[in-house]
Amino acid sequence: MHFQKADYGLTIVFTDDSQTDAVMPMVEANLRAVLDILLDLYAKANWPTEPFPEWMKPEATVTLSSAQGHRLT
Repeated sequence: MHFQKADYGLTIVFTDDSQTDAVMPMVEANLRAVLDILLDLYAKANWPTEPFPEWMKPEATVTLSSAQGHRLT
């Protein structure tokens, strides 16, 4: 996945670097929601999640402490 700045917001380009498979234009406000959906789909399909930034992955966003309670699943 590559991201390109556009006049209206952003364009996500799905590619294997030798050819473009799909292009998805969107406004910037929708980017996080779309990335969350794609990450969830990748995880459910057991596909590699390397295209996603580390800060998006669930293990990077959860910090447990006995003083803070427990993670709900």
